[in-house]
Amino acid sequence: RLLYNGSLTYPPNAVAVAWFVQHILPGIVSEVPGAHLVVTGKHGAEDAARYAANPRVILTGFVGDMRPELAKAVVCAVPLRSGGGTRLKILEAWAAGLSVVSTSIGAVGLAGSADGEHLLLADDAEAFAGACVRLLTDAALAARLARNARALAEQRYDWAMLAAQVLGVLRTVHQP
Repeated sequence: RLLYNGSLTYPPNAVAVAWFVQHILPGIVSEVPGAHLVVTGKHGAEDAARYAANPRVILTGFVGDMRPELAKAVVCAVPLRSGGGTRLKILEAWAAGLSVVSTSIGAVGLAGSADGEHLLLADDAEAFAGACVRLLTDAALAARLARNARALAEQRYDWAMLAAQVLGVLRTVHQP
């Protein structure tokens, strides 16, 4: 079970899922026949129609509590090819102890993360499929990446730690 968390009404997410389904998922399924992609997030009728005929793609719609979806997944796939900002979907997966495969663009803004230590990076369809297959079939590798990533998330992205950093910056800016 692969998971992608993102609204398909946001064009970079729609492009990422379309690329994954068309170019990556077939390579995964050839190695792991039971593999399927669950897409959590808002989607329109056009999206539902586009993927309805593919039994390997499940669109859940908006999910208020991601914990059950994250718990059922084996790999969080982040095949983003455009877009910006910190990838909260990756931080959420890491916090849940889930291994991640991402494009380089998908992992932008994740300070301290390293390919092969916290996640697997792949920028072309064949490499992305191969990385997903590795994590789906190598439980020890998936567990090691997830463990390292969770530790990084706790160390660098803990809300209390981030709030303290912001407060420190505000204090230096606001000195009389």
